Amino acid sequence: MNKDELYKDGYIQLENKWFDHYSDKVLIQQVTTEGFYLFVNLLQRRTYKNTVTFNKQLISNLFGNSRITNSIIAYQALKSLVDNNIITLYQNIDFNKPKSEDFIEAKVNTNITFASNYYMLADYQFNKIMNYQGKESKHKLLTVFCVIKCKVYDEQATKLSFRTINKITDISEKSIMKYVDILRDELKLILYDNPGMKYVDGKQPQHSPNFYTMNIEHGEYILNKEIELYKEKEIHNGAEFVTKEDSLNKINKRRSNTCKQKRADYMFEHDQLEEQQYNSITDECEKKKEELAWKPDNEVDISKLVNYDEKDNPFAGLDVDDLVGEEEFDLEKFLE
Repeated sequence: MNKDELYKDGYIQLENKWFDHYSDKVLIQQVTTEGFYLFVNLLQRRTYKNTVTFNKQLISNLFGNSRITNSIIAYQALKSLVDNNIITLYQNIDFNKPKSEDFIEAKVNTNITFASNYYMLADYQFNKIMNYQGKESKHKLLTVFCVIKCKVYDEQATKLSFRTINKITDISEKSIMKYVDILRDELKLILYDNPGMKYVDGKQPQHSPNFYTMNIEHGEYILNKEIELYKEKEIHNGAEFVTKEDSLNKINKRRSNTCKQKRADYMFEHDQLEEQQYNSITDECEKKKEELAWKPDNEVDISKLVNYDEKDNPFAGLDVDDLVGEEEFDLEKFLE
């Protein structure tokens, strides 16, 4: 599909200010994704006089099948549009207690003719999202798509990280990953790819931002060319790109070296401790040995030796009378 075919069935124009993350107050965060979703749906019904008419059932059905819950969500979304001067109602209504007979007429306060920055949302793209049958929130799916759409011109590609989309919308990065995959794989509305992991100055590997473009004619060529230019610029600035496999090998090698070093440090400390314990035990043994050492002299009470353990008592096998019964017994000679 080329650019002309994309818009042949119609389109609406939306200002980029909804997703201006350089602003102190990002409009999408004030209005919420539900408010933005409601506004886009109302624009589909806008007349040439810049007015739109709707009822409770119409806007409640946008948020699902639960009548009470979705009426509350719809009217709070409507209130956010009024509070932020996106639309003006021609009558007063109770946002907290919507009535089934509510028939509302509103004026759209944005005039895209005088907008400095805007983008076009094709009816083809809008209808694809509205007809999505998955369980995911359509208001978040539409918001993520429009963030990408306003950053990407139809015949260009641009980088956009999950973190940036999260900063703009307050949608979690995990959910954003899921929504961009739906937009690419199921709805076929976008194309995106990643240049890969990069190392800068030998530091920790860094994730490159995703690059996006619309899924139109020559989209893949546009996307690949932009990624190629990005990599050339980063390499010129000292970056090294690696495949996921190479990156994993580097990470595993670094982890292995870290583990080896930790083990070496542990073994050194263990050996040091073991040596200290050995020396301590050896010193204690030597001290005990000195205390228990038997040094016979003339004052030794030989009779106590019979109670010694055989391995420590050289006289254990002798009778005391054999030692002390005769006058000619020479103790010093015997000990020699």
